[in-house]
Amino acid sequence: PDPGIGLEAVWPLLLGKPSLVDGTHYQEIIDSHFHLYPLLDRYKVDDLSGVHAKLKSVLGEKMVDCVKDSVSNAVFPECRKQLQQDLSDGTAVCSGLQYSVGYHPTDHTTADQEWLKSMAESDEVVAIGECGLELMVADQHLVPLPFQKENLRLQAEVAAQTGLVLVLH
Repeated sequence: PDPGIGLEAVWPLLLGKPSLVDGTHYQEIIDSHFHLYPLLDRYKVDDLSGVHAKLKSVLGEKMVDCVKDSVSNAVFPECRKQLQQDLSDGTAVCSGLQYSVGYHPTDHTTADQEWLKSMAESDEVVAIGECGLELMVADQHLVPLPFQKENLRLQAEVAAQTGLVLVLH
């Protein structure tokens, strides 16, 4: 379904130019998220404070500006579990970082709406997703399209119910 923005508004966005959407407001494409949790393994650390320390050692004080108001997503099983733990013990509250929670289209797990709603209660969770459709991965990893569509629908419902942004893949 058309989200309410016609093609005349989309092309300038794709070209990186602001576009008048509703006659009064401009909308721009933004980079909606990044994947912080895989850095736990890459940097061989146990928690987010270790990742932040490593990033700060590389970026110095610029690190604070890099993650301020950024959104890291937790959309794979191990990332969702880790974020839930980090939110419960306070580790996830650092440097203005915010989170999206959801089920990536390549994840074979059925979206749990109640879990998403419980995670959405955290002040640090500002979005649902990254969800959507993935048709470009190798066949052996492809989640069936009907399953992806259902997971997208389930997550879109939670985003609508909670008033959070929906991050699309």
